[in-house]
Amino acid sequence: MSGNEILTPYLPLHPDETAHGFAGRLAAFHLGGSVHSILRDIGLTLQSLADGVKAAIHRLAEVSGVSECALARGAVEATGGRMYSARGEDFSRELLRRSSFTVCPLCVEDDLARGQGRAELDCHYRYIWQFRPVRTCLRHQVVLISSGPQETAHKIYDYARLFSELHREIPILVRAARSRTPSSLDAYSVARLEQPVSTPGGWLETNSLEQAVRACEMLGVVLVHGPRANLDTFTPDMWDEAGREGFAVASEGETAIRTALHDIRCRHQGEMSHSGPQAIYGSLYKWLNFGRRGSDVGPILDLMREHILDTVAIAPGANVLGKEVKTRHMHSVASLHREFKLHPARLRKFVFAAGLAGPEDVNSSSAHIVFPAEAGSRLASDLKDAIPKVRLPDYLNCSRVHANLLARHGLIHPIIRAADGDGIGEISFSRRALDQFLDSLERVVPMLGDDDDGRDLLDLADAATRSRCGVEVLVPWLTAGLLKRPRRKEGARGLAALLVDPEELRAVRGRLSPRSTVKLSTVQKTLGVAPNVVKSLIADRPGGPLLPSVTVFAKKSSGSWKEVPKAALEVFARDHVGLAALSRERRVHHRELRPQLDRAGIAPIADPSDLGMRLYRRSDLLGF
Repeated sequence: MSGNEILTPYLPLHPDETAHGFAGRLAAFHLGGSVHSILRDIGLTLQSLADGVKAAIHRLAEVSGVSECALARGAVEATGGRMYSARGEDFSRELLRRSSFTVCPLCVEDDLARGQGRAELDCHYRYIWQFRPVRTCLRHQVVLISSGPQETAHKIYDYARLFSELHREIPILVRAARSRTPSSLDAYSVARLEQPVSTPGGWLETNSLEQAVRACEMLGVVLVHGPRANLDTFTPDMWDEAGREGFAVASEGETAIRTALHDIRCRHQGEMSHSGPQAIYGSLYKWLNFGRRGSDVGPILDLMREHILDTVAIAPGANVLGKEVKTRHMHSVASLHREFKLHPARLRKFVFAAGLAGPEDVNSSSAHIVFPAEAGSRLASDLKDAIPKVRLPDYLNCSRVHANLLARHGLIHPIIRAADGDGIGEISFSRRALDQFLDSLERVVPMLGDDDDGRDLLDLADAATRSRCGVEVLVPWLTAGLLKRPRRKEGARGLAALLVDPEELRAVRGRLSPRSTVKLSTVQKTLGVAPNVVKSLIADRPGGPLLPSVTVFAKKSSGSWKEVPKAALEVFARDHVGLAALSRERRVHHRELRPQLDRAGIAPIADPSDLGMRLYRRSDLLGF
């Protein structure tokens, strides 16, 4: 044919037809023969049209009289290296069906019913049928059927010939067609193939179509079939099921994906002897780590890596999904034991008692009980360097009675508070915390000067006896700045070095009354926390207690007790929230919420192992 000659009569292109499929109908319409004969006449090959070569599309438009733009819209362009491009989407060959003839039998039946009795001319191959993620016809809601591999060069992409061979079987295939509601992933894939994403919406839209599809399918594989699923045995129906499940999660965004990954870990870790990420996430991890063949799998890779580092005990230097781990994020009981050489059974008890593990971990192996590395290391370090309770008087430079009073009233804390049946008891104190306590006293109590001989001052033991104020009262008064004239003996440390004015003590005691305060039991109910948390909140610490308290004295006896100012409690309850309450507010599992807060740089107001819970300032959560 000459370069400017147009075939007549004119054969229109269907809006959803492929360019190489149209070439087959054009051959049937004008020559009544194979597509290869007409393409030879116009200097083209069927492969060039199947590969969307621009010059081939231009030549086909030139001889057919069909718009080049319309033909290009039905083409998939090979861009090299097994990569393709179509309608603004770039993808690999794995997204395409390049060696099988896949159709909806009811669509073919409709074509035949509207046609002229020539299947090769009446039936057209739909653009979306060549994409692997589309497994169900959205119009007829039946499963697409495939004729299997087309291995000969004359049959591949020669859709007109394939339709002519298939049409006699269509009545049988229609009766045998399996009804199935199209999955949301089917609909999503078709929508993106019809109209590429211009601006990102949800998490899926931050992926290419291939990345989104593959992330949904591989996530669904583990959700439905577990980490040990053998992908070599997967049927199209199994892939459809996996895609449905994965899309239901991924379409809800990053938080939902992290929650699903957490559920996978919780569901299967009891079945595993190993605690590594490959054992936990199976096929999903192997795909991300080994099966990428240099391709970009998209945002799921970084999300998965972050989740693993936030939930699995990974040591520095390990390689997780292609990147070396620089710092440890999480410890397990097993990894903490290996690093600090502590007795594993005793360490496990302390981990539970410290709140680093919860009731859901009771039956888990030590390798599967994980917690933030910083908190775990602090606990283990405190245990290795602990001060036994019997040595407290020597370390604090005070009497045994005073040491017991400080501990009983929460001014110093054992590493783990006693709990019924925990087998530990209040036997060890953190050297680090005791040093902080002593430092806090030294910061607020100046040394005796040359102009102050301190003759009218008494040490704490004598002052407590004369003023009927115990050491558990005097120490908070000191750190709160209620006393104006306390002093320290030069060259001494601890409580025995402190001097106070007994007259000043009596004056301060007289000013305090219970009228504007509430009991600690009321504080507990108002904040919805355990009694040990209330003790920690009002305990003295560097910078002062988190929740101020006062010692209230009985009018008719020498008794006294701690209460909290009502106004202070109201402000504290308004301005703070615990992790459990925040988890309920945000409807995000606390194990997923905690690493999100950590990544956002939102820290609890105090060390959770000291406080007994993770407590946050609401002002820090603004914008989170």
